[in-house]
Amino acid sequence: MVKNVMFDFGGVLCRWDRHYVLSQFFAEEDIPVVEPPLFERWLEMDAGTMEYEDYMREVTPRITERLRPQAGRFFQDWYYAMTPIEDMWVLVARLLARRVPLYLLSNGSKPYARRLHELCPLLDCFEAELVSADVRMMKPHADIYELAAREFGIDPAETVFIDDVQENVDGAIACGYRALHYTGDAAALLVELESLMAPGD
Repeated sequence: MVKNVMFDFGGVLCRWDRHYVLSQFFAEEDIPVVEPPLFERWLEMDAGTMEYEDYMREVTPRITERLRPQAGRFFQDWYYAMTPIEDMWVLVARLLARRVPLYLLSNGSKPYARRLHELCPLLDCFEAELVSADVRMMKPHADIYELAAREFGIDPAETVFIDDVQENVDGAIACGYRALHYTGDAAALLVELESLMAPGD
């Protein structure tokens, strides 16, 4: 029987839409210009192999000079364009009311990790969290799922992991977790989750 639920963050609990995020800082016609340099090595920050400040110093000179002020604001505040997915937080609240232990496992940079609770204060009710840059491991590789089990003190076979990326879902299943692919329908996800958490499952 499933006892724990472990969530991804971006794309599951908060919206992560690169184009939308960029549109909060740049004019529509400028997005194709700034997107390649801004995101070319983004995953290196998520992996913890490049510090955020180093990334800014490297990328800024490659951006058209007239757009550098906007780029500076983007680097400072892009996290705040990740708005909560309300239906998913209703689901989280239901699980908390049932005293289901909840955990967070997310790919992300160190500054992103520091702002998660500011973006979604209900995360204070989670048992624990793990963000890729802090441990220099990333989904969908097995090491981060195995570390989560050890750090959280959970049994993967008793834990449902929820992610919006199928590859990450598959990685969790390969490590012994139950896992569900969130595709934007919180009601359907709840039905799947309830079936896994039913007594005698």
